[in-house]
Amino acid sequence: MYDHLIRNATIVDGLGGKPYRGNIAIKDGVIAAIGDVSGNARETLNAEGAYATPGWVDVHTHYDGQVTWDDTIEPSFCHGVTTIVMGNCGIVPRIHRVPFDQALHHGRRHPDSP
Repeated sequence: MYDHLIRNATIVDGLGGKPYRGNIAIKDGVIAAIGDVSGNARETLNAEGAYATPGWVDVHTHYDGQVTWDDTIEPSFCHGVTTIVMGNCGIVPRIHRVPFDQALHHGRRHPDSP
């Protein structure tokens, strides 16, 4: 028995082929089977009309500061991003003698800061 079974999804597997309709079985947090999957699961989701895709990698983000206060990194998380690369904008948090929000703005308080 699987833990989760996603049925009737349009699957884009990331290998370059055309999308296809199928099922995805998950067991112990790992994808156990993809395609024509039979069997039962503790939880079944009908994904009719939805796509199932690999997680996306966002190679250029500006989350350097946001990652310190936002545990879901919205809006990327809700768009399917599973991995982010930071440091692209040149503002990388480090230990400062001034409050973090001031340090990010070169010692000047940002207008939106409390």
